[in-house]
Amino acid sequence: VRRYFVSHWRVFLPFYLALGAYTVGVGSMSSWAVPFITRNFGLSLPVIGARLGSLNMIAAVAGSLIAGVVLDAVIKRGGVHAKMRLAPVLPLLALPCALLVFAPNPWVAFVLIAVPSLTLPLYGSTLLGTISELVPSNMRGISVALYAFSGTMIGGTLGPLLTALLTEHLFHDPAKVGSSIL
Repeated sequence: VRRYFVSHWRVFLPFYLALGAYTVGVGSMSSWAVPFITRNFGLSLPVIGARLGSLNMIAAVAGSLIAGVVLDAVIKRGGVHAKMRLAPVLPLLALPCALLVFAPNPWVAFVLIAVPSLTLPLYGSTLLGTISELVPSNMRGISVALYAFSGTMIGGTLGPLLTALLTEHLFHDPAKVGSSIL
């Protein structure tokens, strides 16, 4: 398995690093969205939870349905190679959430925070499906485990940590958490 991944590193390394980089942003957004809203708009936690939770559920369901339709069409037109061409473009769909720091009111902030819930199903499914198809069947388990590691351990830990470090050591102001997310 190691030899296979090492000999094909030019294919796999960009996929795993791209997923890690994408989830750094998603991890930052999901971990620091509530503090951002409370610090910038003064809303209470129950209000944020009800509004943001509902919007994220709607976005996640819509994103999953859209992912299924889009991936079926892409696979039908060009198979795994079409998915490989689609994958590098998909993170651009999440760029609007970077505008969170400029949100003029909490409603705009809620929508921007929900963007990753809408886009992650398509990006994640595209990468997972492509990676699974690029390895021999006896290596799919390890390829999926590396996928989970890249998304969870890299993105889920570095995103929140980097945001906290930037807020504390670069901006020196808890109200600047939006700038750190950006």
